[in-house]
Amino acid sequence: IFTATLAIPAEYTRPMGPDGRAVWARRADLSGFPQLRSPQRLLDALYRMSLEELTQLVREDGALSAGAKWPGVWTRDVSYASVLGLALVAPDAVRRSLLAKVDSAGRIIQDTGTGGSWPVSTDRMTWALAAWELYAATGDRAWLRQAHDVIRRSAEADLHAALDPETGLVLGETSFMDWREQSYPRWMEPRDIARSAAVGTNVVHYATYRILADMARALGEPAERWTGIADGLRTAINAHFWQPDRGWYASFRYGRVFHSLAPRSDGLGEALAVIYGVPDAARRARLAARTPVVEFGTPIFWPYIPDMQLYHNAAIWPFVNAYAAWAAAEAGNTAATEHALASILRPAALFLTNKENMVAMTGHFDGTVLNSDRQLWTVPGNLAAT
Repeated sequence: IFTATLAIPAEYTRPMGPDGRAVWARRADLSGFPQLRSPQRLLDALYRMSLEELTQLVREDGALSAGAKWPGVWTRDVSYASVLGLALVAPDAVRRSLLAKVDSAGRIIQDTGTGGSWPVSTDRMTWALAAWELYAATGDRAWLRQAHDVIRRSAEADLHAALDPETGLVLGETSFMDWREQSYPRWMEPRDIARSAAVGTNVVHYATYRILADMARALGEPAERWTGIADGLRTAINAHFWQPDRGWYASFRYGRVFHSLAPRSDGLGEALAVIYGVPDAARRARLAARTPVVEFGTPIFWPYIPDMQLYHNAAIWPFVNAYAAWAAAEAGNTAATEHALASILRPAALFLTNKENMVAMTGHFDGTVLNSDRQLWTVPGNLAAT
């Protein structure tokens, strides 16, 4: 039995108590949320802390900000967070947030990205994943109709502007990794990224077409076209991204004259592929066993880029590990599930807030270029884990 003292900068933690330790104590009324009582007091406390931080993320207009340092509403942030559980525990805030990301033409707004955003960056269809979760949680038929029409209009635009007829893949930047210097070769210009294809973004589009088919069936409308597009994209993902020697999907496919696969794993992309059913059973099991992990969790991508700042590069994001835990559980890999859960719960307990990211080599937030407390998609990652 031993005692270890960890020096953590006070400016990034909760207020200090009389004994000199950082303290979190519940202040918000959480009676309107689902309650958790378990034999593990720490898990119960982390669950309540995450719910309280969720209440602090609700803006005056009822939508959800992306974090303590991110007051705006972001399409991908609220969407990935909604799939992790916010659609169930905060449906009204999710609805307001999703509607805030629809433009005057009734199409989904793309978040910031390379080259001025869409169509170089094309992961706006994460909105569809959240919209379907909201319908599943509420059963609201009016929302189903409204969301279906928004997704359909957006999908038609993406099929026109971003579908590569040669490969059958959707072109565009890696999902959520929108700081291109952090994850792409330095020679690549915005036009090169626009002509590349990322596995995570393609899985999001595949899931979107499946959702459009499900929505159409629920509305009593034809679904065959969307089913066909989804099946074709699934085939293309498996044909063009899978790396049998490594046992995972490549992060992206790129090149000007001759295309090749990036020799990197995309932690979120691999997890989404399993969750939304892209690989067959054999590949799913291999993917769960072979997706690279480090001591403190599943990194955003691996291997890292040397001599590069730490944000997406050489970083652990708890929300990605929430998806990794989900995917590992789907694949029946207990060891990978436990490792991902620990990656979510450890920093929340240690730092007493749901941080945006951590340095992969240390598990600490100190050293990242930018970090935020009560990060929106980290909060439901913790709720889902507990």
